[in-house]
Amino acid sequence: MVYLSAKHIGIKKDQDRTAYDTNKIVICDGIGEFNDSAKAAEITIDNILLAEQKQGIIGMINRSAKNILSNSIDGGTTLISATIDSIEETLMLRIAYIGNGSVFHLHGNYHEIHASHDSSSKPYRFSNILIPHIDKEGVLLRHISHHSNEAELIPSFIDLSLTGINGDIVLLFSDGISSLEDDIIVTDDQQRMWRYQSENVSIVLSDLHEWLKSKSSEINQKVMDDFLDSTLMKLKNDKKLEDDASIGLIISDSVLNYYKEFYHVA
Repeated sequence: MVYLSAKHIGIKKDQDRTAYDTNKIVICDGIGEFNDSAKAAEITIDNILLAEQKQGIIGMINRSAKNILSNSIDGGTTLISATIDSIEETLMLRIAYIGNGSVFHLHGNYHEIHASHDSSSKPYRFSNILIPHIDKEGVLLRHISHHSNEAELIPSFIDLSLTGINGDIVLLFSDGISSLEDDIIVTDDQQRMWRYQSENVSIVLSDLHEWLKSKSSEINQKVMDDFLDSTLMKLKNDKKLEDDASIGLIISDSVLNYYKEFYHVA
């Protein structure tokens, strides 16, 4: 079994939109330079929720762009969708995206620290698997809008098998939380190279760990929704967000079993 949820919060223009059903999450980050990007995001979400296959998603992306144009909506949006599927009894996550943002893949033991690391080390067992559609200036090369051309409406796809020994966690972020173009690589005075990671990601991962430790025996839709709402509100109240922000969360039941056993959750 897999559990899903998605939430968003307004900071500037309140143009992010999220939605989910039993097997799909959709995150749309409205493009701030346009006035009606919230409407563009809503149209896109409504269409993507209807898509069944990769070809269906492509068709619904094009339909969204046509709907935005035909309704004279001065707006645009990026897109991340994730759909649970199964192939020969293997649970799969099929991700389609246009624009930027992040998709983080973790296993249930992501918070375990390697023996060679000191106790202050942060969780490191995860990866960002989304490569943004941007140019060297950070300008979006692909988006869904009232003036998108055919090339700008082509999504990228990621197929991810949910086969982690300790279960799988997938976090979807709009760029208000994290996007790879902001995670620059720097060199210190000893010529070591380091990649910057958003503080918001560290906060979410730490809070997720504590939440799983306390709630792994009582996960349901409301519990997940409440966690994402409270996480976004915490980031807002602590003034960590400079733009509208969205989070999607996918957790396999093997993660919950791992937490129950490892942390002795009753």
